[in-house]
Amino acid sequence: LMPAELWTLEGDGNWRTEYGTPYNTRDNLVYGTYRPDATTTGILSDRADLTVVVGDYQTTSSNELHEGKWFKGKITVKHPGCVFKNCLITGDTAGPSSPSYSAFTNYDRLTTRTIIQDCTIEASVLSVYSGNGIHGKDYELYRCDISGWVDGIGMYDRNVIAKGNWVHDLRFWAWDPSHSDGSHNDCIQVHGGDNFTIVGNSLEGGYKINSCIMVTQDIAPTSNLTIDKNWLISEYSPTASATACGLNVSNTGSGGGGAAMTGVTITNNFFSPYTSFSANWSALVDASTRTAATISHNYNLGTTTLAKGLHYGV
Repeated sequence: LMPAELWTLEGDGNWRTEYGTPYNTRDNLVYGTYRPDATTTGILSDRADLTVVVGDYQTTSSNELHEGKWFKGKITVKHPGCVFKNCLITGDTAGPSSPSYSAFTNYDRLTTRTIIQDCTIEASVLSVYSGNGIHGKDYELYRCDISGWVDGIGMYDRNVIAKGNWVHDLRFWAWDPSHSDGSHNDCIQVHGGDNFTIVGNSLEGGYKINSCIMVTQDIAPTSNLTIDKNWLISEYSPTASATACGLNVSNTGSGGGGAAMTGVTITNNFFSPYTSFSANWSALVDASTRTAATISHNYNLGTTTLAKGLHYGV
């Protein structure tokens, strides 16, 4: 007879047995059925146990696997199929010499998407130059803890998935080299393109944040966008200095030519009450996009009251 297997929960959050491979309990989570927080996002290891990588890092080959590392600079992905798991990314090299700094960039079109999972992307340089936690195309982001940046997650061009992430404590700056009225902070911003999926994330706006999700057509027409089962929350009081709105969908931007977005689905999301947003709306969606979009079952948090600004008549 085979002996009974003894499973042990290790300090990194994995269950292990001498007869099998590690089993991460987070893998059983169903995105959208729970609100992500510190217990379900970010690194699994203690920081002291991570291997430190000093300075900026750029991939050198396809299918690289990085696990259990602390990147004290920015990461630039140039090759397909790379995976980052249980990594801390702090962007220590942010500064005036790189005003559009992003701690993690994936700008090239890749035949196989980059995977970023169970990572903490945390700004170590608290300044307006710490621009984005992650930015680019052709990547998938799962169960990450993102904080301290001007913007959390940037998506553009094509093929981005964000599921089960926690974006919080973004930093507003009264002076911004790109805007005359201070930083325009967004937990997630879609800049245009095709095929974006945003599911099961907790997006928490704070002091003078622009929006939890911002969608424009800056670089291209926006199409095939799914926003489902997210929490879009204004965390700051008084309302006058709180997050402007939970969701802002605007067909403005030179890439879209003012046309309506296509293939947009906005369903099953939870919003703070509209009175907690400084714009006095849970969502601002341009009329042409709202007419063409699939929109349903978006409620005030903890209620069956429809979120203001998404549904006709509400």
